Amino acid sequence: MTGHDLDDPPCLRRHALGGWPVRILRFAYGVIASLAVVIYTLVVVPPIVLVSLRSRRGADGLAMLWSRLVLWTSLARVESVGRGQLPRGGSCVLVANHQSYLDICGLASALGAFPRFVAKKELLRVPVLGQGIVALGQIVIDRQDPEGAKGAIDRAMRALPDGVQVCFFAEGTRSVNGRIGPFKKGAVALALQTGLPLVPVSIRGTRELMPKGSPIVYPGGTIRVVFAKPIPTAGMSFDHRELLTAEVRDAVIRGYDQAV
Repeated sequence: MTGHDLDDPPCLRRHALGGWPVRILRFAYGVIASLAVVIYTLVVVPPIVLVSLRSRRGADGLAMLWSRLVLWTSLARVESVGRGQLPRGGSCVLVANHQSYLDICGLASALGAFPRFVAKKELLRVPVLGQGIVALGQIVIDRQDPEGAKGAIDRAMRALPDGVQVCFFAEGTRSVNGRIGPFKKGAVALALQTGLPLVPVSIRGTRELMPKGSPIVYPGGTIRVVFAKPIPTAGMSFDHRELLTAEVRDAVIRGYDQAV
């Protein structure tokens, strides 16, 4: 399987309702909201960089503030299902689908804490945002250099405090049409290497707010985040990587269906 057969409604269909005056108002608000997000980033990231020099927890708190501001400005609410299944007090590997830049905010809100994300190195080139990624200790990899990426993840995992969740957007890129594509095996490889449980995470609703390719936010909507039952990996070998990757992806698709 290279995708799933959900027949999603066309992106932004709900924004076509209400006639042209409503569409104009929504677009105008979206432009203002998008500018506000840029301002939040410019204002919050410098303190994150400074605070991170003394307190990683304080930096994470500022990142959560930024995330909440973005969701509030987007008129988005977050609903989560299955959060109680997460390992209590222990680290785990979250494996999520990727619909939008707002996935980060939605997932952080559902968790109640800012996790560590595996990010592509190209994001470091974005002014201000790149500095924030480094200050928050996010795991930056070069997708064109698998061996170097593995080394970067290994070093980051050794430096992470206990109880921190690491999130992979396993498709490697945002979905254009809402369908869940093939999963890369990095998340499963890390879980097998460390013995950490895998937690499939399904995110739905962010694409309607900010689809891939859109520079603005389309305000108003619900982000649903579904946490599936953790999949243990302790004692398993790398021979199980293909099977586990398929199992995680199937669980993410089921959760995505459930989140309608």
